[in-house]
Amino acid sequence: MVGLSVGSTVSSQGSNEDLEAGQRSSMSIQSGKKALGTASLVAILYFNVSGGPFGSEQAIAAGGVPLTLILFLVMPLLWSVPEAFVMAELSTLFPENSGYVTWVGAAFGPFAGYMEGFTSWTSSVLDNSIYPTIFVKYLIVSNQSLEDHEWWMTGFLTVILIFLNYRGLEVVANMTVAFAIITLAPFVLMSIFAIPSLEPSNWSKGPEGDNIEWNKLLNILFWCLNYWDTASTIAGEVDNPQKTYPIAVSWALLLVVCSYFFPLLIGTGVAPVSEETWSMGFFAKVGQITGDKLGSHSLGLFLMGFTVCGSLVSNVGQFQSELVSSSYQIDGMAADGWVPAVFGKKSRYDTPAIGIGIGGVIALVGSQLDVNDAIDMLNLPYCIAALLEFAAFLKLRWSHDELPRPYRVPLSFWGCCFALMPSSFFIAGLIVSDVYAGNVVAISFLIGVLITGTATYFLFDWMRRNNHAQFNGDPRHRNYLSGLSQRTSPLLDHNFLPPLSHKC
Repeated sequence: MVGLSVGSTVSSQGSNEDLEAGQRSSMSIQSGKKALGTASLVAILYFNVSGGPFGSEQAIAAGGVPLTLILFLVMPLLWSVPEAFVMAELSTLFPENSGYVTWVGAAFGPFAGYMEGFTSWTSSVLDNSIYPTIFVKYLIVSNQSLEDHEWWMTGFLTVILIFLNYRGLEVVANMTVAFAIITLAPFVLMSIFAIPSLEPSNWSKGPEGDNIEWNKLLNILFWCLNYWDTASTIAGEVDNPQKTYPIAVSWALLLVVCSYFFPLLIGTGVAPVSEETWSMGFFAKVGQITGDKLGSHSLGLFLMGFTVCGSLVSNVGQFQSELVSSSYQIDGMAADGWVPAVFGKKSRYDTPAIGIGIGGVIALVGSQLDVNDAIDMLNLPYCIAALLEFAAFLKLRWSHDELPRPYRVPLSFWGCCFALMPSSFFIAGLIVSDVYAGNVVAISFLIGVLITGTATYFLFDWMRRNNHAQFNGDPRHRNYLSGLSQRTSPLLDHNFLPPLSHKC
């Protein structure tokens, strides 16, 4: 099969054409002022990963207070830090919009690269469908009469957010910086007013009946802390990515940890802990309880309303940031020849119209799913994608360690292996947990994603070979290392890396 002939020899003319195309792509990345600076990238990273504690309430009901608080401190160190800095190193090595597709393709060949892109993209667009639903849940907590209108309110909000994303990347970048501030403001205010009413005894309370729902807890925790890598798919839009990514990652990590731990700490210290109370949208109720405990009903209503507004801003920011990442991934894959060139069609606002359209439709359909089902479904494809990224990072460190890396994780190869072990074990544990719990919906979705990804890979290969669609080159045969001084490695014999001569 031609599609698997990664290491095959191609004509010198084809290689030169592909190399020139790759060099033009590389030059375009460097030229011109990019839309995203450090502050914008911090905000987009923050909203891709967290966007505030909204939606984390159910972890308290599943695991109890002390365990959940400990996990929200420990897991960012074991999971988020390694993932974030792997992303930073590889994004500066490959500053282009295909992001992790190129990383995995460089290490393991085109099929693995395509499957990385497909599983990540599917997980991301399904995750995007959750955010309008979360806001509507918060709205219902503040006004129960809206419950009968949940489905159309969710759909209407989704359509509005899709249009804003279509309108332009500068609009999204400017929004996310302001949104990050507004999202955190109600929790800062709530914490100040809540201090006199804290009940430390609440922090020792376990889940109902002392039965920890491990599968639910792990899935929520994973969902709250993942998607650091999605920002790699806009690397081509980042101004000075070599400097910007490491700084942005560090600040975003601090924001993510604080925006989960402290609201959960203060919230559980104020409000009673039970499965009935700590459900999605309960942070709005915490605001009301805080005011009532101070003897001011009006303050409680204000804090509840401010939290609902923060939820709107947070979920708008998360939706916009993630749709930006997923749509620019499609654009990058089209530019590199992974998918037909039509997928790179731009709108009059220079946004990836096809990517936004496809992702928007899936988000609109997915917004009608139960939130817990959606979280379980999207986590498993992301687990596969994350394992592929870690493996690609280690393989490129082993076989092409001499490649110029503007930012490098300050560890040796074996140090990196050790640092990634906890993350890898956590991912494996999550997969085993879903299987053990008999989560048929999530497992069936994963199987469907893998089958669909495989089918579309070979479909596009057939279309390319039979000229049934226009493609921007063939990423399987592109000799990106031509002219570079590389040591020969049996682990990477297909010369799949993109042009890096401008960094030498």
